[in-house]
Amino acid sequence: LPRVELRNRMTCWPDVAQDSARYWIAYGKEPAVLRPAAPSPVAIREMDEVLGWMLLLSAADRKLAWARASGVTWRKLEGIDGRSRTTLQKRWRDILEALAGHLNGKFEKAC
Repeated sequence: LPRVELRNRMTCWPDVAQDSARYWIAYGKEPAVLRPAAPSPVAIREMDEVLGWMLLLSAADRKLAWARASGVTWRKLEGIDGRSRTTLQKRWRDILEALAGHLNGKFEKAC
């Protein structure tokens, strides 16, 4: 039979940082920034108001506005929607202008 040899490292766990120099390399120099666990009552009230604005938009415009508010990139939206980035950006600008106009009392319905 072939000779049996034990391997030194038989785990998938990363090495433990023993000294401070390796610690900073492994875990980063900046401390983690923790976000608050729950939104404030003011933030919830503002969100409810903005969600009401979404009802002023058509279904397609609502999807575009919600995607951008959620942080979806233009490149990803191009693949989802099928329109070019510049066309989507123009539509996005038109949506914002229509909402601003509605909020300023110039229009009855945004889009």
